[in-house]
Amino acid sequence: MGTLHGLYAGNLSGSSGTRGPSAAQVLVDFNGDGTGKVEMTYTNEASEEERFTHDLAYTLDGDCTGMIRLLESVGEQQWQIAVTSSGEKVHIIRTNPPGRVYVGQIESVSRPTGGCSEQGRGPGR
Repeated sequence: MGTLHGLYAGNLSGSSGTRGPSAAQVLVDFNGDGTGKVEMTYTNEASEEERFTHDLAYTLDGDCTGMIRLLESVGEQQWQIAVTSSGEKVHIIRTNPPGRVYVGQIESVSRPTGGCSEQGRGPGR
């Protein structure tokens, strides 16, 4: 199992169901213990800019893949992740709830103190 610790930032893009194309800027603070906080600003064709902050929980397996769960008052969002072995970059795709798809990458803006093992890594990670 690996860990993520530190501040990460990046952009996501995708589609939000009937709202059309969407874009988001994300700031994630990983605590190194499977928890953290995310701040996101997003917009789409059907609404004005929206901002939110949520607590998160994450898992990171030895093959550098895992999941982020955003813990919301109305439910849970799930994001699949693939992390570089150094822990500097996290590739993300939103997988739940259905109807909203986002994909992108966040990068460490502080020196990362985590990552995942080389064991079990696939090509391109």
